[in-house]
Amino acid sequence: MTVKIRLAKTSKKGSSIFRIVVVPTRSKRDGQCIDSLGLYDSTLNPPVLKIDKEKYQEWIKKGAKPSTGLRKILK
Repeated sequence: MTVKIRLAKTSKKGSSIFRIVVVPTRSKRDGQCIDSLGLYDSTLNPPVLKIDKEKYQEWIKKGAKPSTGLRKILK
């Protein structure tokens, strides 16, 4: 089973608050997640990014790949 680290929307329409989650590659954007790694809130100025770096590195070592959108945010 391949997994990805990506964003899952948790807020209402019009506001952009996302959880950073580990999910199977073929699941829906807001489908069931394996693990939650953090939070990204773009409604604040500047945007807030909270991520558990230890968990993130552990999943990367296991072979999980971050999505393109998440890679842009992490830079």
